Amino acid sequence: MPQRRENMKPLSVWISVAFVSPLLALNSAVHAEGAAPTYSIKEETGSHIIRKPVQNIYVPPDKTYAELTPEEKQRIKSFYEPMTEEDEPPYPEHGLRAILEAALELQQRLLIDGAMFLAVSVDASGKGTSVAVYQSPDEQLTRAMAGVLMFTRYKPAICHGVPCKMEYPFRFQFKVR
Repeated sequence: MPQRRENMKPLSVWISVAFVSPLLALNSAVHAEGAAPTYSIKEETGSHIIRKPVQNIYVPPDKTYAELTPEEKQRIKSFYEPMTEEDEPPYPEHGLRAILEAALELQQRLLIDGAMFLAVSVDASGKGTSVAVYQSPDEQLTRAMAGVLMFTRYKPAICHGVPCKMEYPFRFQFKVR
């Protein structure tokens, strides 16, 4: 059972990230065989020790949707019901890094273990309008992450060549080691 750890200093805090539609299961081939590369965010430690507190990101966190390769775009699209070539899901306007760094900062303060699954509804103008909570280890963490997702600007989804409303899912696995 997920639990909050009070008054403990972690040896390391990390977040594992995957993107999953609330309606679809993960593409097991991508995860089981490791066919797709994963990315991480390194933490500056001031030493030669490499710390990667944010791991298992399935697209480069610093790229916008337009900067992603066709394979990376397809990886994101695969988490939705089938889309035509011209259709696109919503995506954080400046990439994932700011959201992931906010999640890491919250994790370092709250020291939560457990899975979180949220989906932000993005309107046709790229604004988050609501956040659905499908799984959460902690109410305070959920409120904070929902705020981060709501205040993030998104590239709107494209449906049949026109901007449209669509959810963008976020799945985090918070761990304290």
